Amino acid sequence: MAIITPTGTNKQKLTRRQHIVPRLLLANFTDPASTLWLFSKDKPARPSTPDNECLERDFYEYELNGRKTSNKYENWLGRIESDASAVLRLLADRQQQLAQRDAVISATFVAALFIRTRKVRQQISENMVRDFKKKMQDPNVIRDMQYELLPQGQLVPAEDIRKDVDTRIVMIHCGPLSGLIPYDLKYLLKCPGS
Repeated sequence: MAIITPTGTNKQKLTRRQHIVPRLLLANFTDPASTLWLFSKDKPARPSTPDNECLERDFYEYELNGRKTSNKYENWLGRIESDASAVLRLLADRQQQLAQRDAVISATFVAALFIRTRKVRQQISENMVRDFKKKMQDPNVIRDMQYELLPQGQLVPAEDIRKDVDTRIVMIHCGPLSGLIPYDLKYLLKCPGS
């Protein structure tokens, strides 16, 4: 959705309420009136809607090196969900066998569900930072990094690179956020297409 601002420039509206469990799954647990009933131990059941549950404000957003994610994850997950919605209906109807493309879409959707959790997000971030810091202890990695930066016109002293790693929490991801990797480190990660 494009929004026209008073100055006449277009701005993309960001999704702030981001679902950890997709709405299309939650909708399968509603009653005929589209009410999602929530049950908690020692509390009375309460009505809600899929739009208002299993979400967190800016769950997939963060800033790194002055660059914001700007809904990159949210949009990526939205495309996966959009592809999966028809396939999930086929699975629910059980009226035909899935084609190979539909099986891939289904598998991608399930994999995306796994990585959407708070625990997995934290574990992936912690492991990547730990592994990255470990790699940065190798003088050959620092030297290779400096060599990779030279064609870009950057001569970065090894000590500056080490200080930067020690003072910054670095989140590295080969998916839609790979553009946020400082110092163009994609070659260290062996990401597809890098």
